Amino acid sequence: MNELLMGSLTLSLLHALIPSHWLPFVTIGKANTGVSGKRC
Repeated sequence: MNELLMGSLTLSLLHALIPSHWLPFVTIGKANTGVSGKRC
């Protein structure tokens, strides 16, 4: 049972590192910063 849990945790962490999951949020965040660098 522990092997299944550790495998699932490892797979989910590796899956979260895929850029297609977090890159859109980073680019939207950078687009929302103004000239002064402050967020809207």
